[in-house]
Amino acid sequence: MEAVWSSMRVARRLGSSDCVVRRCWNQWIREVSFTRITGSGRPRQTSRLEERYIVSDESRFNLSSDDNHVRLWRPRAERLNPAFALQRHATPAAGVMIWGAIAYNTRLPLVLIRGTKTAQRYVHDILQPVVLPLMQRLQGAIFQQDNVQPLTAMVSQDCVGTVTTLPWPA
Repeated sequence: MEAVWSSMRVARRLGSSDCVVRRCWNQWIREVSFTRITGSGRPRQTSRLEERYIVSDESRFNLSSDDNHVRLWRPRAERLNPAFALQRHATPAAGVMIWGAIAYNTRLPLVLIRGTKTAQRYVHDILQPVVLPLMQRLQGAIFQQDNVQPLTAMVSQDCVGTVTTLPWPA
């Protein structure tokens, strides 16, 4: 192999065999490209049905550090026992909520959710502008969402009424 690393070192780094690395390198030298041989490598890990799933989720990211204002709640009888203390922050932390979705061969743009995630906001900010156009483009796609309250509300269910959804829990 050219360069500093040997094919053995590359193989160890990739967790592959030396002959696979040499075969790829030789094909690259011959054709100045690399294509995978049909039927080679690891077997498929997804079924054709699973490739149709569009999975969504949201996460909250805190933007401020801990303000060190902590309240302790203990049962009266265990007032002095630290093992029974429950801690929570006394002030709300600044943060953002991000929604995203992925499919087998595509991903949707991340959506910034401002304020509280309500069913109305979910429909107007996520379902109508992002999810429904993708579902129309991907024939036979199945949309999977969790059962949090804004997603199970009637306004959300009416919006996704034309879309095939995967029942939760899957």
